[in-house]
Amino acid sequence: LHGLHHTNMPKRKEATSSEPSKKGKERAKAQDSTSSSSSSSSPSSASSSSSSSSSSPPPRSFELHNGIELPVLGFGTYRLKTAAVKNPVEIAIRHGYRNIDTAMIYNNEKEIGQVLSQSGLDREDVFITSKLWRADHGYEKTLKAFHKSITKLGTTFLDLYLIHWPGPSKNKKNTSSDKEIRMQTWRAMEHLHETGMCKAIGV
Repeated sequence: LHGLHHTNMPKRKEATSSEPSKKGKERAKAQDSTSSSSSSSSPSSASSSSSSSSSSPPPRSFELHNGIELPVLGFGTYRLKTAAVKNPVEIAIRHGYRNIDTAMIYNNEKEIGQVLSQSGLDREDVFITSKLWRADHGYEKTLKAFHKSITKLGTTFLDLYLIHWPGPSKNKKNTSSDKEIRMQTWRAMEHLHETGMCKAIGV
């Protein structure tokens, strides 16, 4: 019965020895062996599971809202004016860059277009972004600026066209005139997107 001390229990002849029986030794040995095996395999399996989950490669691109794939790694060309941009872009392409970022105000679209035309890459293999400067806001001016950019780049479309500077004037105040011009600019951007001239637009 639970609660009775061992000294009150009747003595049995075969229990006089304090040593475990032969069968008890064998069972204990088997249990130790099983326990050791499971404990030694557990960390390695956990380590294997951890390494497999952490070894998954990073994404190569991000999907925009309209399904367009934007390569994660991009090469920016700010301050690389005219001929100064050629060698860096050539090196970037050789090392696997397929996302080139430029803008009208960078003054290097023509040179980037020359490098891309000589690279041997298909147009669809390179993601090109350019941007509309604030001096070109307004419906007609936006369309005109866009066509200037693609002409310099030597392409018939852009993957991404951005409003580089949302304020069409240098004024810090958001005037009613600025709001209207911004709306005209965005309508022109939507037109370019709807007609397939650029795959994605933004600010």
